[in-house]
Order: sequence, then C-alpha cells, then structure tokens
Amino acid sequence: MKKGIVCLDFDSTICKYETLDKLIKDLKLNNKKDVNIESITKSAMNGSVDFFDSLNYRMSFVTGITKEKLQEYTDDFIRRDDLYPKINLFLEKCYNLDYDVCIISGGFRNIISEYILKGYLNIDENYVFANQFKFNQEQEIIGFLESDLNYSDGKVKVVNKLKKKYNRVITVGDGSTDLATKDYVDYFIAFTKYALRKNIVKKSDFETNSFEWIGNFIENLDDINKEIKKLINTNNN
Repeated sequence: MKKGIVCLDFDSTICKYETLDKLIKDLKLNNKKDVNIESITKSAMNGSVDFFDSLNYRMSFVTGITKEKLQEYTDDFIRRDDLYPKINLFLEKCYNLDYDVCIISGGFRNIISEYILKGYLNIDENYVFANQFKFNQEQEIIGFLESDLNYSDGKVKVVNKLKKKYNRVITVGDGSTDLATKDYVDYFIAFTKYALRKNIVKKSDFETNSFEWIGNFIENLDDINKEIKKLINTNNN
C-alpha cells in the first residue's frame, strides 16, 4: 500500500489561471460588458457565492461552443508555462516518496487532460477528478455532466472515497472548496502563489506559495508526526 495520496487543486494552484475564466476571456465570449467573470469566480472561491450557482452562471458563456472549437482552443492556447514551474519535479518527488498524486478540481477535465496529453503534466489521467462538459448531438456544449464536483462539498465526497484506499490524505488548494476538506484529511495546505485568500489561509493547517516546500514537508512528514505525538504525550502527562 502507498504511504498516502496528495490531492491537488488545478486552477490557481497547479495552473496559474482559472481555466474556465481563461477560456471565456481568450475566446472573447463575455459579451456582457457589465459582468466581471473573474469577480464571480473569486466570490465562489472565497465562499461568499455558492459554487454551483457560480459554475452554472459561468457555463452560460460557453454554451454553444462545439467540440471542434474547444479542441482548436486547447491546441492554440494551452502552454507548458501555464503551469507552476517545475511542477513535474514535485510530482516525481511524491512518487519517489511512495505517494500517489491526484487532481481534484471544480474545473473541467476536458481542459485539464490536455495538459497531460501534451506531456506537460506527469499525472495519470485516471487520477483526475473534475467536472466535464455536456454536449448535444451536434457536439455543442449545453452544460455540464452531473457530478459531486458541481457542488461546494464535492471535494469532500471525493476525499472520503479516497480515504477508503489511503491511510494518509493531504489536500492542497486555494479556495473554499479545498478548505472544506480540512476536517476530513490529515493536512490541508493553502496554496497562495496565484491567489491569496486570507480567509482560507487563516483556517488552513499550513500556507505556502511553493511546491518545493510541500515536497519537503511530505518528505519529512513521518518525523513531523513523531514530534507532534511527543508534544501531545508531554502535554497529557
């Protein structure tokens, strides 16, 4: 059995951007000049707007895009430098330390998988848990498939399934849906390089803007847990 699993958010964590927002911006789909898509996403990530409502609203801008157009977009706009520098060195370190790594994202598998298929991200596609676009017979986006990850507690449900297979679970992310996992995992680490949300940091176990730090934390975690147990035993005596 593996030592554990590290569960990473994708948008504003592995990736510099909120990928659905970037899709809307790059394809100039926001024809409502009084609407700030980024502010709606930020409100959802801060927890002040319901995630499902935010997702549903943002999806209204991409409805009608064909599968062919989406593929053209991923071919033209997805780049290696969208991702955290040297993210694959972090992933390799986790694998060498006997940890699996997965992505748990409220974003879309249709986009995330392209980074894997292009060889930019060394994660097994079977370890990507994310939403998926729904297409009609004309291969046009008409919404998203029903999934736990449509909702604000979706990541908690995914984590609880993983806990049946792994003794140690660590989650990393920037938003309220990531923070929601804290009470169900060993450690929740707030990632702040691309989005600093003070309410998330305040409630996290740890905060960092560096995957190198996370790699070192995981490498030393057995020793850290031993020291924590010593402190608890000392305080109890």
